[in-house]
Order: sequence, then structure tokens, then C-alpha cells
Amino acid sequence: MCAEACLKRILGGLLVAVMAAGLAVTITAQAPANNTIYACVNPSGLVRIIPPRAACLGSEQPIQWNVTGPMGPAGPQGPPGPAAASMYFLVECAAGDKVSDALAAGTDQSGRLFIEVKGVCQESVYIARDDVVLWGASPGDGLRIAPGSHDNPLIVAGGQRIQLYQLTLQGGGYGLLVSDGASVRGQGVRITGANEGVGIWDGTVRLSRSWIEHNRKNVAIGTGGHLYLSQQSAIRDAEFMGADVLGGSIDLDDTTVEGNAGFGLGILQAHVRITNSRVRNNSGAGVWLHGGDVLISNSVISGNAQQGVAVTAGTASIRDTTTIEQNSGSGVQAELGSRVLIEGTVLIQNNSQHGIWLKDTSVVGGFPADTTRITSNTRYGILCDPAPAVAQIQAHYSGSGFMLNGTHVSGNTAGQISCPGIVLP
Repeated sequence: MCAEACLKRILGGLLVAVMAAGLAVTITAQAPANNTIYACVNPSGLVRIIPPRAACLGSEQPIQWNVTGPMGPAGPQGPPGPAAASMYFLVECAAGDKVSDALAAGTDQSGRLFIEVKGVCQESVYIARDDVVLWGASPGDGLRIAPGSHDNPLIVAGGQRIQLYQLTLQGGGYGLLVSDGASVRGQGVRITGANEGVGIWDGTVRLSRSWIEHNRKNVAIGTGGHLYLSQQSAIRDAEFMGADVLGGSIDLDDTTVEGNAGFGLGILQAHVRITNSRVRNNSGAGVWLHGGDVLISNSVISGNAQQGVAVTAGTASIRDTTTIEQNSGSGVQAELGSRVLIEGTVLIQNNSQHGIWLKDTSVVGGFPADTTRITSNTRYGILCDPAPAVAQIQAHYSGSGFMLNGTHVSGNTAGQISCPGIVLP
């Protein structure tokens, strides 16, 4: 906790108008009995109210004004103001300021609380209130926990409309831990060096232009947890796994999942959507799904050390202009009664095993009018396990057929299609 002098310095950081974002700040002060307000202004333009007869610091200039001045002419009617006042705090980490102290100072205030972090504060911050905006003054500014500590740089428990901007979270058990139905949005957020970068247990996190990287596990999502990543975000270079999703959901749009040891995405009984994204060069399967479902659209799954997409007892929909290529295992592997639907201009090529490998009772289907190509794989284009397995290429679930001839399945080294059961309309 900050000492009393430190807290006063933070409280002195209230601005009459908020900086770059153009966010209005309203500061309510109790007027002295003598009808005069006394204040000090520092060289940065920050204003702090002082009691009568109190002295300013050596670097500050004293100012004063009357509470009631002469009445001017009536102006035009303005737009309605905010329902509640907002407060702004500047936390200077090098001076010993703490984000936790700023949160405590704003606890009894209604409206939005803006906290700017200058430098890197070594502390664990817990947010349980609504409407907090937390941002770094410069790239790299934020919160840090010492290596090996089980504390978390930032915990959001139940808070709604929490916003993070240009903030770095380093170290700890979780870099960012979200729970109790909390809702967090962020842009330009970097989470690194933690045991688990982002942990979501019953809550929602939406990040854009953000990077979850160099953690032991980058993402961990439990039941009721939802993660949305977009706009050139990344999950990369984890020591163990890119994302571990146990229930809940993960939605990637224009996101790269790469260089993770183990699976790029490991999903158990969860819902996954991958759009306009890249899952590549991971040490396990690119996408590993056990139960639940995955939708892959307009994406590239490539260069993974095992399968591109591995589905067990689940459903995979691969659509539009998706490419699955150059994976060390099969492009797509399905087992334990999984269902694979392919539609659009899908390309499955140059994988080190089969283009599609169906096991047991798993099935694949598609549309005859689509321009899917399964080509140049090292083994079969489509391989079904032999009897007693009944893996099948079959009609699409709504009744359309799956086209097998022409250029759809061709040019594979061991053969094109090897299946004991093929059901066509």
C-alpha cells in the first residue's frame, strides 16, 4: 500500500479534462466557507485543491478563485452531461505510486474511474467494481509480479465494463485472471511471463491488437469462460500449450496461433470459431478437439508437428477458402464417431500423412458443387480404417452428395480414396 503522502500525490492527480482519449472528467470539490478555492498547479498542468493557508510545493504555482463570480450572458443549450462524475488518477510507478491505492481512492465514487499507469508497478491489482479504465502511458508500461510468485498482476472479479489499453501484464500465476461473470475489453494488451497468461473462469474477455506470448500456457478457459481475439492478435511461443479450453468458448478473428510447444489450441467440450486466422508451426496438432465443435473459415492451418486438425468425438466444419497444408501428421484426423463437414474452396495438401484420415465410425461429407481439393499428400487423399471400422464418406447431413471424382481428390502419393464404406446419393 502507498504511504499517506503517496496517496495524497495520487489524489492530487485529478485532471479538469482527460488527455488524449477525449474523455471528459468531472471533479467535485467541497467549497471552503470563505467562498474562495485555493489550489496548486505543477509544471505538467495537474491541479490539486488545498486547504486555506496550506503551502504549495516548490515546483508548483499557487492559484485561487471565487466560488461565485459575476453572472455572464446565457449560452446555448448544451448536450446532456454524464449521469455520474468520472475520476482520473496518474500512477507514477517509479515514485512509489500504486494502482491499488488509486482504486481505493475511487471506491466511493460513482461513474467511470480512469487510471493511467506510468512505468511498471510491481503489485497485484484486484478489481471488483464496474467501469474502470486502466491504461499504460507508454508501450511496456503496466503491472509486474516477480518471477516465481503465485500472485497475479491483474484480477477482475465480477467487474463490468473494465477496459485495458496499451497495458503490459508480466509474470505471476495468471497474467490476467477473470472470474465471477466479469467483462473485460482491451486493445494493445501484452501478457507475458506468467504460468498461465489469461485465465477465464466464468467471464468474458475481448481483446484486439493484443499479444499473449511467452507464458508457460498462454490461455486457460474454464466453463462459462469466453475469449474473443481479433485484429492482428497473437497466441504464441508458450512453453506448454497455446490455449487450453475446458468448456466455454474461444473465438479468433485475424489472429495468429504459432510456435507453441504442444497443441496450438487444445479444446475439450468447448465451442471454437477460427476465422481469417493462422494456426501454424506448433509442436503438437494445430487444433485438437475432444467433444464440442470447431468452425474453421478462411484460415490457414499449416506446419504443425502433428495433425492440422484432430477431432475426437466432436464436429468440425471446414469452410470457404481454408487451407490445411504441410502438417507432419494428417491434414484432418477424425475418430470416435466424429463428423467432418467440408464446404467451399477448401484445400488440403502436402501433409506428411493422409489428407483426411477417418477412424472407427467417423464420417466426412460435403457439397458436390464445391471446389474442394485434396491433393499432393504423402499417403492417401482420404483413408478410412479397414473393417470392422465403418468410417464413411457420406452424403452431407442435409442430403447433398460429396463429390469424389475429377480434381477433388487427386495426386496423392499412396492413392486417392481407401474406404470400406462410401454412401452417395
